Amino acid sequence: MTIRDDASDTAPTAASTGWGPLTPSHTVVSDDADDLEQEKKTDYGMSTCAETVPLPGNTYVIRARDSGRAITIFNRELQLMEWDCAGDKSSHWECEERGGWLAFKNPVGGKYIGHNGNGVFHAQAEWHLLWESVCARKHPEGGFLLLNRGWWWWNPLQKMDVDESGRRLVHNSDRGTVWEFLRV
Repeated sequence: MTIRDDASDTAPTAASTGWGPLTPSHTVVSDDADDLEQEKKTDYGMSTCAETVPLPGNTYVIRARDSGRAITIFNRELQLMEWDCAGDKSSHWECEERGGWLAFKNPVGGKYIGHNGNGVFHAQAEWHLLWESVCARKHPEGGFLLLNRGWWWWNPLQKMDVDESGRRLVHNSDRGTVWEFLRV
């Protein structure tokens, strides 16, 4: 259903009592099938919800902006998978903070997202330490890049990316996957 604003000039109307942005006095609703079909299409390249900033104390589904798939624990492995919004907590991540760094812990297994020292992300750690520390950097086109510390504190930050298989999460120094956070 497409709604069109019929206010076409800047003069005040009955619905708008002053100068400036007008409040339309009425709207027109389209019954055109093409308009209705256009509203049903989902473009995962664009966010389907309001931009949410990850903050400690909240729980999120962390979803790849381009595919809509979520970071999920499946068979004790961290993977990018289709998200079941019906309440599957294997895709839920509690955001915590320590020393200014964020960390994401799965509420079911109690494990943190971190890396294994070989450039692959996993959810095996029981504590928020160096390898589980992440920073969420705002992406200019919306969403966030997730950056993670390398082997030592002096190593440059690495971006979290999806590997060629489309399932595993890996370090990448050049490009990173753009993520969005859905608060649950």
